[in-house]
This record gives sequence, structure tokens and C-alpha cells, in this order.
Amino acid sequence: MRTDDAPSVRLEDYSLTSYAIDTVDLDIQLRPHGTEVVARLAMRRRAGTAPGTPVELDGDELSLERLAIDRTPLAPGDYDASSD
Repeated sequence: MRTDDAPSVRLEDYSLTSYAIDTVDLDIQLRPHGTEVVARLAMRRRAGTAPGTPVELDGDELSLERLAIDRTPLAPGDYDASSD
């Protein structure tokens, strides 16, 4: 996350996300001309979250190369991605 313009978040403004992340597995490949990171997240919908509630992930200054759910690749029309 960029820190130059990041808003302050106060504890009383915090609320739980719709989804819990139980585990994160990272595979990091450091290379002279760039780094590749593969992230595998085990997530679950929290109690009270309606089915179909979108999952939102922040990845400032990253480029999304592929996305899959349960190892099934998603087509570009199956999700929205923005530069920020």
C-alpha cells in the first residue's frame, strides 16, 4: 500500500471483512529484472455474509497475471481488476 496518501484508519472505524483468510502460501521467485510472487489463499465466507458477496483484494503496484478459484482459471470477464 502506498503510504504517501494512505488515509488513517482508526480502530473504532474498523470492521471485519466479509471473508476470512485462513492460510496464505507464497512462492517468491527473485530475478534480476523482476520478482514473481504466486499467492495461494485459503478463504471462507464469514457467518452472516450473503452468498455471492464479492471478494476484494488490494494489490497496489502489482500486475495480475492469472486468477483461479479451486485451481480453475478465471476468464477476464469473470472478475474486475483495476490498476489501483
